[in-house]
This record gives sequence, structure tokens and C-alpha cells, in this order.
Amino acid sequence: MKIHAKANFNNATENTHIIGVFSADGKTKFSTTHDEFDDFLSTLHEQGVFQAKKAQVYFVRALDDASPNLLFAGLGKATECTGESLRSLGALLAKKLESEKISAAALDLSSFLIKGMDKKLNTEAVAQCLAEGALLSAYKFDHYQSEKKPFKLENVFFYSDKKGQNATKNAIAQAEICADSVFIARDLSNEPGSHLTPMELAKRTQQFAKKYHLSCKILDKKTLEKEKMGALLGVGQGSTNPPCLIVLEHKPKGAKKKIALVGKAVTFDSGGISIKPGQGMEDMKHDMSGGADVIAATILAARSKCKNHILCVVPAAENMPDGNAIVPSTVLKTRNGKTIEVQNTDAEGRLILSDALDYAQDTKLDAIVDVATLTGAVVLALSSVAAGLMGNDPATLEKFKKCAEETEERFVELPIFQEYIDDIKSKVADIKNIGGDRGAGSQKAGAFLKEFIKDGNKWIHLDIAGTAWSNGKSPYNPAYGATGHSVRTLAKFAMTL
Repeated sequence: MKIHAKANFNNATENTHIIGVFSADGKTKFSTTHDEFDDFLSTLHEQGVFQAKKAQVYFVRALDDASPNLLFAGLGKATECTGESLRSLGALLAKKLESEKISAAALDLSSFLIKGMDKKLNTEAVAQCLAEGALLSAYKFDHYQSEKKPFKLENVFFYSDKKGQNATKNAIAQAEICADSVFIARDLSNEPGSHLTPMELAKRTQQFAKKYHLSCKILDKKTLEKEKMGALLGVGQGSTNPPCLIVLEHKPKGAKKKIALVGKAVTFDSGGISIKPGQGMEDMKHDMSGGADVIAATILAARSKCKNHILCVVPAAENMPDGNAIVPSTVLKTRNGKTIEVQNTDAEGRLILSDALDYAQDTKLDAIVDVATLTGAVVLALSSVAAGLMGNDPATLEKFKKCAEETEERFVELPIFQEYIDDIKSKVADIKNIGGDRGAGSQKAGAFLKEFIKDGNKWIHLDIAGTAWSNGKSPYNPAYGATGHSVRTLAKFAMTL
């Protein structure tokens, strides 16, 4: 599906027209810029068929070729309209057009704007949100299916006035870059564990680097041994597929700030010797979503002309339970010299991140963010509605939250109390990889990672275990598979730091 910018909706020749309709307070039941449909909309309202509620769509097929099909888009009240509601609406419109077998449609942008909306929702913002939702909803992961069903909706034209045409073009271009980047994260995460091994992930990242003019280097097993990354090597030693460290970099000329994005990439997580239950284990191909997200976010920021230096570090390993695998009670020595008592081999993400975090801090940073499908505990706390957010600097956390407010991806801050730090102290080594007391598993994982942050560095930790793959509730996320949640916020944070 392609989205295009055009001027003057009155000249639209497409056989389907999309009209935005707001519900209104008082005597007026609805508000639209197309008063020619007032009587028809009034009838629909009285019949309870279409009342312009938020995310409500209604399709009317024309009886002859002389008139276009109509797709009415409910926007709710002006004060209810947000970027996220527009993003969801864009997805719903695309899906409705697809189900009605429409190949091309014309959308009147002016009908999606009304007094009383948030001032930030100008023509460009509205166009971008609608386009993002429509494009993201068209995603399919059908690489291994014999019969592929292409998206039949081929073209959507966003009509604005001549003054708004350039802004609309820019909005659509940015939406396309955004969708392309999120699709990278989704594709990587959706790949079967049989096909996406650590070194295959490294190979694909090198291909992305070449395509998007980034630098990339791979630290293979021998190099990891030289770097003394005992934790990353330990997690990977039970697999025939060796671990590696992927370093992707965007370094524009004159960059004044540097941010590190570190993403967990366990390409398949069996749990190791502390093996997981069989039910649902197929979803553990998604345990590399953190790595996929930081790779995609780096690409998105670079393509959006980010002026800051981005160091993207991805530790990649496969956690398997063969005769060489680490066992509960193993003590691993990390790159920074600390020792870890492994009490549960299924708490492996924090192990590989410990070495990666230390590596990323070899140079001066303005901020460091790690992203991981780290704990089931965060799912119990926040469900699939939001990701967990932790950190060591209130001002940096606030900057991240402001970015999340703009992208409207949800994050909830969780505390790292001293009691959680105390609970991961080991009687055998410096620290252990799980807490002894029940509860607060997400925060104790955060406390573990905090042990590997050097003094003075501003650090954020995102636990995306609940949001990394879909529950099918968001219109622009797939019904099954990876979502790419956090990519847009990470890119914005990297750009605005």
C-alpha cells in the first residue's frame, strides 16, 4: 500500500471517498465539513448505525459508477481526538477498505480537522498519524507461507489544500520511514529460532548498515573471549550456534551528544537447564525483541536525520540446555570483573546485558538505554498495556517520558528500592541473577542491571516483555506476532536528547 499527497479534494477521481465526522455536544449530533451528507448522517445517527463515535467507521457502497463509495470515519468529540486515536483510526480505515476490496481511495484531510482539537494536531500531524496507522496495519509476516495474500488496497490519496500539500508530503514520508523501521523490528522478532541464529542476526544487521549508510562491526566468539565477556559466553555455551556482539553505529558529523541503545537478543530461549514449560515456548523466538527494537530505532533515527551519535549494542545468544550448558550454581565472571551466581538459567537476559552494558560504556555517553523482554513479572504488573520503565536519573527519565507522550507508546515507571538491590546479593559471588524474596521480579532485574552502570552515567531500563508481541487489541498491531513497541519512542529520545 502506498499513500500519496494531493491537493483539492473536489477534484478527486478515486472511486471511494473517506470523510471524517466528529460527534458534537448540544443540539448538533455531528460535525463535518461536508454538509451535503447532513441528512444522510442524521438518518444513520437516529437509527443508531453511525454516530461518529471515536474509531467508528461506516462504509456505503455506491449503486452506480457516477457516484463514489463513501467511508465515514468517526472521530468522536474534538477534545477526545489524539494522535493515538488517529493512528488507530487510520488502521481501521485501511482494514475496512481492504475488506471491501477497494484498491484506491481519496481521503479529505480537512474533514479530520476541527476547532477544539489539541493545537499540536495540525494538518501535518494528523496526516502522519493517519498514515502511520494505515501503513502499520498492512504488515504481514508470510515469508514461510506457500500462498501469499497481498494487501489489495494499493493506493490512498491524502487531499489537502495547496498550502498544506508540502506538509502532507513530509508527513507521509516520515510515516513511511517509521513503518519501514517498525517492520524491521517485527520481521526480525518474528523469524523462527531455526532461521535467526545469533550470527544470522549479525549478518542481517550488516546488510541494514550497508543499506542505510551506518557502520557495523561484529564481535565473534573469539573476540568475546578476548574481551572477557564471561556472562555472554556463558549463556551461549549450551548452543551449537555461537554468541556474538553486534555493534551498529550512526555517527553524523558534528554530533554533540552520544547515546547508547543496548538490546537483549536471545534468538531463542529454551530456559536452558532451568527449562521452560512446553506450552507457549514457540513464542520464545521473540526473546530477541529488545535487540530488534534498538536496531530498528537506530535505523529510524538515522533516516530521520538524527544529529546525535547513536551507539547500538546488541548481545546475541541462544539459550539451550545441552551438556555444555551452564547449570544453576554456576559462577560467571563478567567483563567488568564482577562475578554472578547463576541460580536460574532462565534469567539469562540480564546476564548477556551485563557485558553489553559494560562494553557500551567504554566511551563517554550522555545517556544509555537498555531494552529487553526481561521478566514475566512485568507482564503480571502491567499486562500487555505498557512496558516497565526504570532508571537512575530523574531528569533523563522525564525526558524519555515526554518522548513517550508524543509517540503515545505506554511506559510505567517502577522503583528500584535498596531492598531490591540487597536481595540480589550473593553468598557465593558478588551478585546473583534472581532475588531470594518473592515479588518485584522486574525491579530486581533492574537492580541487577544497575550494578553494571558506571558512576555518573545516566541510565534507563525498559522491560518490554508484555508489549513485545501482540495480543491483537491494537488496530495497527498484527493479531499475532511482534509489535515493534518502543521503536518510535527510542528513536525520538535519541533525536531529542
